[in-house]
Amino acid sequence: MTTVGHTLVGLALRNASAPRGRSAALVLAELGFFTALASLPDLDLPGWGHRAYHVSHSVFVLAILMLVLTPAALPVLRRLVPPRSAASLWAGGCAAVFTHVFLDGLYGVGRGIALLWPLSDVRLHLPVPFFLHLRPQDGLTLENLHVCAVEAAVFGCVLLLSLGLRRLVLGRAERPSLGDLGCQS
Repeated sequence: MTTVGHTLVGLALRNASAPRGRSAALVLAELGFFTALASLPDLDLPGWGHRAYHVSHSVFVLAILMLVLTPAALPVLRRLVPPRSAASLWAGGCAAVFTHVFLDGLYGVGRGIALLWPLSDVRLHLPVPFFLHLRPQDGLTLENLHVCAVEAAVFGCVLLLSLGLRRLVLGRAERPSLGDLGCQS
């Protein structure tokens, strides 16, 4: 999967978990935070990402990582937003990390995702025929653009759905505005 799909799903999860009434600067910081968390399993680090796919895409490894990061992340979030909102944002951020693994499992590449490594060799492999694999080594090709466009269409709908549901839940009947992202007017 490309960063396009992971980012859009991460933004949808941010939209679902973020409180209202914050500054535009804070909302932009949240959007960047969720984008980074949604792509965390693919970070290009030694022993991580696509170099060690079984490690970085294991729900056990990610759960331990998120538990380790929680004591650092929650105090920072609590300084920016009320404690209840901080917990909600952190839960949404953790969901963004974990959805990465399941989204990658929808692609028909390789033997699947080593979901339960190191405890089991169980692999998640649920290929969806229209999700194709990006070939970055080929550069900017029509095939790679097609892969990104499909992800943008499918996961863009997920983001739009989250915006619509947020608006419905918050009871806003007026036209879309920065307030739909949680910004103060």
